[in-house]
Amino acid sequence: MGQTQMLLLVLVLILIAVATFAGIEMFKSWADTSNLEAVTNDLLYMASRAQEYYMKPAAMGGGANSFNGLTIAILTDRPENENGAYSIVSADDDIVVIKGEGNRDSDKDGTNVIVHANVFADSVGVEFINK
Repeated sequence: MGQTQMLLLVLVLILIAVATFAGIEMFKSWADTSNLEAVTNDLLYMASRAQEYYMKPAAMGGGANSFNGLTIAILTDRPENENGAYSIVSADDDIVVIKGEGNRDSDKDGTNVIVHANVFADSVGVEFINK
């Protein structure tokens, strides 16, 4: 093989290595973003269930215009799923805070994704604690 062919072969191998590394990093980034969105989506579903509990009369198993007595078991039969783990941080008359902890550490700080849903009778606020 000539010197030019060897040089081209080395350049092609370097290009393939760089492209492979870039592809792996893009996949990791996509997986991290996907996990954050999935946890947020799960929390929004649970928030709608919490509002349903709030509006339902006590005689029908609801909160009768209160979030008191709300448990994670009322919101979902799977408090842990492929996206993460969910729990209720606090529940009182006017607000319930639902926590979702994902299974990916997208910012590489040693803590997985954490999202809170602040649920009121007529609205929901999503707060990203750790992305």
